[in-house]
Amino acid sequence: MGFPESDSQAQSFIAAFRDGLQKLGWMEGRNIRIDARWPGFDAESRQRFAKELIALQPDLILSHTTPTTAALLQQTRTIPIVFATVTDPVGSGIVPSLARPGGNVTGFTLVEPTMAAKWVELLKEIAPRVNRVAMLLKPTDLPVQAPTKFELVINLKTAKELGLTVTRDFLLIADGVIE
Repeated sequence: MGFPESDSQAQSFIAAFRDGLQKLGWMEGRNIRIDARWPGFDAESRQRFAKELIALQPDLILSHTTPTTAALLQQTRTIPIVFATVTDPVGSGIVPSLARPGGNVTGFTLVEPTMAAKWVELLKEIAPRVNRVAMLLKPTDLPVQAPTKFELVINLKTAKELGLTVTRDFLLIADGVIE
């Protein structure tokens, strides 16, 4: 997080993120580990905490602000980094373009952290046997997203080929179904 630990809004983001993960079956200490750092607005702390996180060799790093993401990118070009609220990722030098961010970083502009938990929830709903989520191919092929509309479309043929069971309840919440 790019905020001080005492920041109540930042604490509510983290709490909502953890709560969302827990509702999806992701339990800290059981099937997920979350290591948070709170550098506040201090550049030295950001650099120190970025080094600490990289030393832990996580599978993925979720970053919250532009300065925090920049500090992490100074420390690693291999561990995937997903940012949540970088306002201008191209202008700040985080990515060369939104469509092809390159390197080990991608993310979302101005998206609440609870949205990431919602996406994991949808994945868990359609693929309940999934217990580990990882990034495919490389972040350079995943464009930076700036959502304007959210739709859930289910491709029944693909789901069947993947051996996934699509429940009636799940179909009812879908915005569209492809036969």
